[in-house]
Amino acid sequence: MKSKTLASLALSAACALSAAPEATSQEPPPQADSPLPRNLAEQIGDLRHLRRSGAAPRLCVTRIHEIGRLGTDQAVEALVKMVRRLEGPQQMAAVHAIYLANSNYANEQLRLLAAHRRSEIVRRQACRDLLLAGQEHRIFLRDVRLLVEPNLMIRGEVLRGLLVEDVLELEKAVMKAVKSKNPVLASAGAFGVGHLQLKEGAKYLEDGLESSDIQLRRNSIQALGSLGGPHSYLLLLEAWSDGTNLMFREDIAAALQKATQRKEVEILIKRGLRDPDPELVRICADIVATNADDSPSLCNPALTNLLEHEDEKVRDLAMEGLVNSGSDSVRDLLIQRLESNDARLRSDAMWALSQLGNLPVTVEPRILELAASSNTAERVQAANVLRRFPRSTPAFEAVTALLEDDAWPVRSMATESMLAFRRTSSLPALVKLANEEYGRVREDAIHCLTQLSGEDVGPIGESWALWLKERPEFYQLPSARKAVAMLHSRKPKQEENQHSVVRNTYHGLDVAREGVVFVLDVSGSMSSRFNDRQTYYQHFASALDETISHLPADTQFNVVLFSSSVKMWRNELVSASADNIMSAKGFLEQTQPGGGTNLHSALMASLSFESAQTVYLLTDGNPTIGPMTAPDAILSMLERSNRNRRIRFHTIAAGSVQASFLAELATANGGKAVDLTDSPE
Repeated sequence: MKSKTLASLALSAACALSAAPEATSQEPPPQADSPLPRNLAEQIGDLRHLRRSGAAPRLCVTRIHEIGRLGTDQAVEALVKMVRRLEGPQQMAAVHAIYLANSNYANEQLRLLAAHRRSEIVRRQACRDLLLAGQEHRIFLRDVRLLVEPNLMIRGEVLRGLLVEDVLELEKAVMKAVKSKNPVLASAGAFGVGHLQLKEGAKYLEDGLESSDIQLRRNSIQALGSLGGPHSYLLLLEAWSDGTNLMFREDIAAALQKATQRKEVEILIKRGLRDPDPELVRICADIVATNADDSPSLCNPALTNLLEHEDEKVRDLAMEGLVNSGSDSVRDLLIQRLESNDARLRSDAMWALSQLGNLPVTVEPRILELAASSNTAERVQAANVLRRFPRSTPAFEAVTALLEDDAWPVRSMATESMLAFRRTSSLPALVKLANEEYGRVREDAIHCLTQLSGEDVGPIGESWALWLKERPEFYQLPSARKAVAMLHSRKPKQEENQHSVVRNTYHGLDVAREGVVFVLDVSGSMSSRFNDRQTYYQHFASALDETISHLPADTQFNVVLFSSSVKMWRNELVSASADNIMSAKGFLEQTQPGGGTNLHSALMASLSFESAQTVYLLTDGNPTIGPMTAPDAILSMLERSNRNRRIRFHTIAAGSVQASFLAELATANGGKAVDLTDSPE
């Protein structure tokens, strides 16, 4: 009797917020006299109180979502009743809360709401949620709603969502949409032409470049980059020169960066590098340099000519491209640059020489001079290039001195270079670093000691000090080959010892003790279901929450979230105090996923923190928006920007992201990659 009364009260409260929905399920809805969980009645009553008291809309939306997360049919029925009476954000929240219930009954109600005759807001939100609900419901959207939806804006949004989710058999819908007079639907069609590589849609993209609608013109530009081909790149170069496209130049640059085919790059060489606009020449020079390792016969002659270009940035890019292609023709020019009055040119030249190798001994004295420079970047690269003289005692002594440099990137690079010298006399200095450093340099020193000695006595500096003390007086390091064999034979023991050490991990990666930045994707795809209980965002935010909770109090850290734009928890790294940890966790809890994947801006944000040493990047999607979206361009940008910073980037790939791209990003920046794209749940 008590439960029956409680059920009546709960449903009465729901009815006070709403009226019965227009459509009913084919299955019988929950009966009014069925027992309701007590927390449902309380949630509905609390929502009623919040609305009557004029509470902040955000609180009401949160409570509506909590009702959905109860996951029961009764909760879904109550939410369906709310949809008709509520308005604006709260009405949309009620629809989304039905999705959060994550049940067959909930998804059936969403399908009915997607056909809601009176409210476009309800239809739109229901379609958005069905896109997230799974492939069966995406097929429903393709075969039903895409055909009968009267609002062309909603139809365009549904089409774009289906394309993003890679639903099949959309070619006809795309070609129909790209011809539409409605700019929203035509924009979705333009996106689809690029996404599906529909060559027959190219002429409509050309029309889109002339559109007065901003989004249609932008999507046409982006689609031309995805569609590719010489004609597409000619159109993009012409669009750059069109004065009406000034606000789209970032989009044009991003589209041009997708050039990888020989004929596409050839267009940029013949037309782009000869353009009077220096900014366009820089963009094209960067693209040609990026492609030089794959097409040296095409790119190297153009890059060699650019070495004499009047623009300094163009000359630098040309040099970098020639280095990446393995060209020896640039070595003499690099050596000449060591005498430049510009410290940046000198450090870049040293980096390039370190990549080429096979250096004449006559260049060593100049490098030794630059190792004592007041410029940090020069000292970093001097430590880098001096490893090319492994038998030189002056080079070894200079690198040993740099182990005590004031700047941690210099100490880090010097530690890495010690591996090339393989001298027993380096051990005391390395053990000192392992004992006295805190953070990244300690990790580098212990790694170097392990690789030099073939021993692994653990991550504690005191253990290495004891190990060194126990070495015989005339101890000599093993050869590199023998050290590798020694470590391989000890691998089972190493893994056993790892389990005995208390470690804070993030998706299996050890968390550094200093200068840590967590970068988390919060784009719209993170709203998709990870499992029956959580969305991708809920799952990965929970994992990050756990990791942050175990940070030592003196660890400096920050959290960066990114979608179409970047949102930083703090403007700088702060200590992991109890208050800061609580604040960071609240920052995660308050975030709702949505938008595109602006990976470029997220990486640049992580580089902006002066004390950053290690970055953990998690994303579930490939770059879709921002100044750069082409993976090769992003890799080159990060390598260039991080060359002297020495920040280690670890990557975690989830969802549909191209794991090989993230693995390359991590490897090129001293980190490790975790692939969760096929993780079963």
